[in-house]
Amino acid sequence: MIDGIFRLVSFFIGFVYPSYASMKAIDTKTTEDDTQWLMYWVIYSLALVFESFADMFVFWVPGYRLAKLAGVYWLVSPRFKGASVLYKKLLAPHVKHAMPVVDKLIGDVMKGDFRGVKEEVVPRVQQAHQYVAKHAPEMWEKTMKMAADTMKKSQEKKA
Repeated sequence: MIDGIFRLVSFFIGFVYPSYASMKAIDTKTTEDDTQWLMYWVIYSLALVFESFADMFVFWVPGYRLAKLAGVYWLVSPRFKGASVLYKKLLAPHVKHAMPVVDKLIGDVMKGDFRGVKEEVVPRVQQAHQYVAKHAPEMWEKTMKMAADTMKKSQEKKA
């Protein structure tokens, strides 16, 4: 029962509210809110991919659902802007150098040429898997530290 409640609340906080806020952002004249929500969707999508693998290993950890709910709130909250923090500090610096390769691969695949997938993607996925396996604890620690620092700064501004 409680698990179902956590899932439902996570669904609304992580998907329904951001969808609504994204639709509103599309209709505004500024691009700042568009950028914020694009960063959110990139981070949230990656979190869902990660969770699809990790969930089978961590769902039994006491407090996992509560921690996940808190994490989703931190990502979506306009107060903390966790998705923007993760995007700017962790994701973007590591992905920008790969963009030319990805763009070329996508262009080739759209033309029907899949050789690059075998030659480029498979080895890179294997490298990424090894990197994540090696650095996941460190990345998790940095993420939690950033979340705590952001919340602390927010509390200091309130006081």
